[in-house]
Amino acid sequence: VGSGGTALYGDYHAPSECDPNLQVAPGSPEVVWAFVAPEEGTYRFTLDNERTEYDAVLYISSSCPPTPETCVGANDRVAIGGDSVDAELQAGAKVYVFIDGKGEPGASEDRSYYVTAQKL
Repeated sequence: VGSGGTALYGDYHAPSECDPNLQVAPGSPEVVWAFVAPEEGTYRFTLDNERTEYDAVLYISSSCPPTPETCVGANDRVAIGGDSVDAELQAGAKVYVFIDGKGEPGASEDRSYYVTAQKL
């Protein structure tokens, strides 16, 4: 799906917009990628724990900004990377992939992430 740094992004969304149970401190930037399913199937979106430099929350929504009604899934693994969300998608369906920091000290610094989408 994508990779990069967070320095050019702001804090516009919160994981709780997707899943009210995901409460994190404000202040860290998030990155949003659009993904269009090339074919029907289940896709696993994963934050690569080898190439992601901070503890983030991964959430997927069919809208941007996300809402509880459009939330496809969310994951907040307590570790650097390794978060994953499975999504059942129709061919041509667009979802938004949010990689959001947790407001931890230094979270506004430029941090690298690497997120993948794999058809299962």
